[in-house]
Amino acid sequence: CKVHMKNAILYSIAKNSLSLTVTYCHFKIVLHTIIIIVCIFYCVIIIVNQEDMVMNKNIKKFALIAMFAAVSFVVFTYGRIDIPLAAGSKVSIHIANAIVVVCAFLLGPVEGGLAGAVGLSIADILDPVYITVAPKTFILKFMIGFIAGSVAHKVFKINDLKDNKKVVVASLVSSVCGLGFNVIFDPLLGYIYKRYILQIGEVSANLILAWTSGVTLFNAVVCVFVATILYMALRKPFSRFKI
Repeated sequence: CKVHMKNAILYSIAKNSLSLTVTYCHFKIVLHTIIIIVCIFYCVIIIVNQEDMVMNKNIKKFALIAMFAAVSFVVFTYGRIDIPLAAGSKVSIHIANAIVVVCAFLLGPVEGGLAGAVGLSIADILDPVYITVAPKTFILKFMIGFIAGSVAHKVFKINDLKDNKKVVVASLVSSVCGLGFNVIFDPLLGYIYKRYILQIGEVSANLILAWTSGVTLFNAVVCVFVATILYMALRKPFSRFKI
């Protein structure tokens, strides 16, 4: 009888835990959806309502930064493929970094960096596995946008280019510069953090480093082309905002 009672108690605890987990997941999805809808709706209303007026450039940029931050959040949160690793860690295949690069091309280095840093850091904060690396995410995503945007605008003067072939080359090279930085420093900073701050064992840390390096490189290669395609599609429509 005691054994049956013990099993019944354990079953009840497990069932309640599962119910709480499911409820939390549903709550998180609803919360994410509300935040995204409100953010994008607000940004669109600001831009549409004032497109025929002399709109303050800073307000317009702020609205577009918020919109791109929301898009990067959505792309990473709902469009990634997680790969479980050692010590409860994981790495993701995703194209959210392409949104950061595109924003940097369209709005500028600092603006693109901020959009990626804010949007993807919030995505990490709301995920129990990624929350510990949110500070690293903020720094790296900002640098992706800042480097890619700086090369595009200061080296290639991408806004002044008229030849589409030259624009494509500028986009590809600038994307490689920004995402190449991430390929080097994302795995490196992750290894230092996990090995020396979280005190993860050397074997596990090395395994995580190897997987993170490979996946980050794969993501970067894909994002270079995705960013270029998106920029070429959005370049003309965004030119009317005259930012």
